[in-house]
Amino acid sequence: MYVQPTLLRKRNFFLTILLLTVWTALALAATSPTKAIQSTTNSLLAVLEDSTLSAAGKTAERRAQLEAIVVKRFDYDEMAKRTLAKHWKARSSQEKEEFTILLQQLLLNSYITIIESRTDEQVNYLDELIKNDFAMVKTQIVAKSGKIPVEYRMRNKKETWRVYDVVIQGVSLVGNFRKQFDRIIRTESFAALTIRLKEKTTTSPSP
Repeated sequence: MYVQPTLLRKRNFFLTILLLTVWTALALAATSPTKAIQSTTNSLLAVLEDSTLSAAGKTAERRAQLEAIVVKRFDYDEMAKRTLAKHWKARSSQEKEEFTILLQQLLLNSYITIIESRTDEQVNYLDELIKNDFAMVKTQIVAKSGKIPVEYRMRNKKETWRVYDVVIQGVSLVGNFRKQFDRIIRTESFAALTIRLKEKTTTSPSP
């Protein structure tokens, strides 16, 4: 049977679109919010368990690798907006950029210090809830002191699930910062908050 070249090209085109659609759907399914958290956790553990990075004089290199992993998973732009909340719009572009950088470094310093001291803990992945581009991943850290519930709130940006808040034992990291920052801005000023963040971030965590 003779098939016109134009018709054949159309069929090939629609077949290609169909295959791309299926492939995209499978790719997104493979990178679920839970799997994203698992991937980041496994990468962090790999660095912490690397004996070549635990030697004396390797602290800076180890932390640089840990920070690079964390930065890819956390959405610091979104966290900055949510922590400043109603004060965000009043800030200039330069102020927003500086604040986001300072907040990122503050969180990194705190987070890296915590994970370096908790390498023997087990993480259980309990549940995952997805609504449009937002998701919540419920986990549980099993430590010597007991079980600690940790909830990751995530947002899908450019087909990548990124964390914008962490809730530990019912306490929101973003919510906690929002209250502190709001109090400082109202009783003092935004400039005063910036100064405090600079002081916090210029003090490097002890090796």
